[in-house]
Amino acid sequence: MATETRRSGFMLGVLIGGAVGAVSSLLLAPKTGARMREDLSNRYRSAMDKTREWASAATDKTKDMANRVANRASDLMDQAEEGKQQMRDTMHTAKDAMQDRTRDMEGDRLDSGTSREADRPASRPN
Repeated sequence: MATETRRSGFMLGVLIGGAVGAVSSLLLAPKTGARMREDLSNRYRSAMDKTREWASAATDKTKDMANRVANRASDLMDQAEEGKQQMRDTMHTAKDAMQDRTRDMEGDRLDSGTSREADRPASRPN
């Protein structure tokens, strides 16, 4: 970001310096008034054309960067959603496995004739 700011400042300085130099050379050169006005007009149009080209290029680059950022953000959101769904699936699978195991253990206890109360240690009176 700082590099872009320096680059923009440099380009602005080049543009302003070029304009000042062009105007100075026109004003200091011995020419007729009509010729000088024509030269100034031509230089002004040329500077405006270059400025429009630079602005257009900057706009295109900005749009391109915004599109890339949006696409990357969309990809990351998709990946997060996939990860979230995988986690849900894993949790449901683990929950189902635990419930199945609990049912199996309860069935084994019932088949062996023991109950949960028999598995617990007897409480001692105080």
